[in-house]
Amino acid sequence: MKLEIMKYLSILILFCACSNVSFDQKASTFSNKGITSDALLDAKGNFYICGETSVFTSGKPSQAVNKDAFFVYSNDFGKTFHGYSYGEANQAERFERILTYDNSLILSGFYGDSKSKFLLRVLPEGKTVWAIQSEIYKTFDQGDVAVDPTGNILLSSKNPTDDAYLGFMHLIDKEGNCKWSKRMSAMEIMQDIICTRDSQFIISYKQKGAFIDGSTRKKYWMNSFHKINKEGSFIWSNKFHIEVDQASDCVFNKVLEDQAGNLYFIGRIELLKSKGHDLFIIKTNSTGTILWSSIYATSNEFAFKNACFHESGNLLLVADGYGKNGGLVYMEMKPDGVISWSKIKATANYEQVINILPGKNKYAIVWDKLLNFSTFTMDAKGNSCYTDVKEQIIERQNFPVLLDTYHGSWDPAVSDWKKIEISLLPHSEIPLTNECK
Repeated sequence: MKLEIMKYLSILILFCACSNVSFDQKASTFSNKGITSDALLDAKGNFYICGETSVFTSGKPSQAVNKDAFFVYSNDFGKTFHGYSYGEANQAERFERILTYDNSLILSGFYGDSKSKFLLRVLPEGKTVWAIQSEIYKTFDQGDVAVDPTGNILLSSKNPTDDAYLGFMHLIDKEGNCKWSKRMSAMEIMQDIICTRDSQFIISYKQKGAFIDGSTRKKYWMNSFHKINKEGSFIWSNKFHIEVDQASDCVFNKVLEDQAGNLYFIGRIELLKSKGHDLFIIKTNSTGTILWSSIYATSNEFAFKNACFHESGNLLLVADGYGKNGGLVYMEMKPDGVISWSKIKATANYEQVINILPGKNKYAIVWDKLLNFSTFTMDAKGNSCYTDVKEQIIERQNFPVLLDTYHGSWDPAVSDWKKIEISLLPHSEIPLTNECK
């Protein structure tokens, strides 16, 4: 498959999102006419957003409904954004995740009706270093990828022609060569992949089925997480066990590692007694031993979607009520799980938060709206230019979780990754709306 790359517009916006420049309290919406998937800040303060767009169709007929993959970036602290889209006639593409490595970007996504995986390394100004694709492997419902300091990329996928609960992992080097592919059984939901501070990888997923304790006959949901190295060897493997009689579901959308190597698993849990899901966090040490596990209950149904660390060591977390009653919740939390402050902004139930990005005592939030993506900035107490923000009351409750340590395993899998070409096309523009007059 030959993908095409279209460079579009430098957009002037009043937005600042970096670690050494203060934020103005601004809010902007971009009409990308598609889904927004990911956002990040790199170590230099460059700001990136990716997803899909139908603003441009890369040579497709004007009436085409297929969307192109896109990303925008800013290298001047958010004053000017440059954008690129990647697409091919007669099929859709989307970038699902965007990472940075050695002054370049790593972008993972899918193309076509079958959602086949592709991966590329590209310079911020749009020059492609390499690109690869697979015909066998497709994207998970939530695509995930991580890169280590030497450019090794760990990418998740699934194979629709194989068992529905087989997950596949691929190690791609910095030159775009697949070093190995592995398959793992009983993987129901891929949750997250991160690179740790010691340059290893952690894989987090919801496991299919339930564990039955032979002595008590109690049933437990299983949520597995493994630490592996770049050779594909397991360093350690653990499972969270959550009692079926207490909860009907539990999913972690994000894993974070702090300076000490402690891990935070953030997401949602659905208790049988609450008849809805609540915010949920498990904190472990560097080997997975549980330090604390807490439910954060509200009067509505929210799920943690993403988080990052403030320079103080506190967590900044974002949640939403997607598919429920809507609402965007954001908060600051101390390492012991105590909430410093929390707020809620009114949003529709089809809007999803993408990420929260830290600046110097300021934060920025990116979320996906209907055919648009929006950003807003706020101060250290969560104050922004919006007038529809309120304090969010949250009740913390301890929740028992058991830990099972075991020996992880997987098997070799077929690899069909091959290099592809990408070309650069002329530029155009997308509109910008300032939401705070």
